[in-house]
Amino acid sequence: MQKSIIASALIIATLFFNSCDNKNKKAFNEENIIGAWVIDQYEINGTVLPHESIGSPKIEFRGNEYLINTAGDVEKGTYTISDSTLKLDCTTNPDKPDNSFTLTRLDSTLVEYYSLTDNNRLNVTLRKMNDSGEEED
Repeated sequence: MQKSIIASALIIATLFFNSCDNKNKKAFNEENIIGAWVIDQYEINGTVLPHESIGSPKIEFRGNEYLINTAGDVEKGTYTISDSTLKLDCTTNPDKPDNSFTLTRLDSTLVEYYSLTDNNRLNVTLRKMNDSGEEED
């Protein structure tokens, strides 16, 4: 009897903490990512790199596909957004590992995400481009 009470208490505690954890996850409107973007800020381990120094990449999201053009070097693939995770799966280079990023902001004008590995932290801010190919304010 006492074992079943303890087991029930553990199950209730697990459900409570899982439901609290799910409330803390951000839900992003995936439609906001559709369009063309330019890197506004690129930071590695606290050092901000001007986008010109990395080839002024342009990123476009259409449907479930993405395209990155960096000084004429093109990468294509598919992407998914789940909770606060943006996952890029490169199809132009199948040997390239998938990239997963944690979204911190996704709205109609800005996307912010980061990646944290054992050795590096990458922070990226994208700014939406308008129909004439210029950054939106």
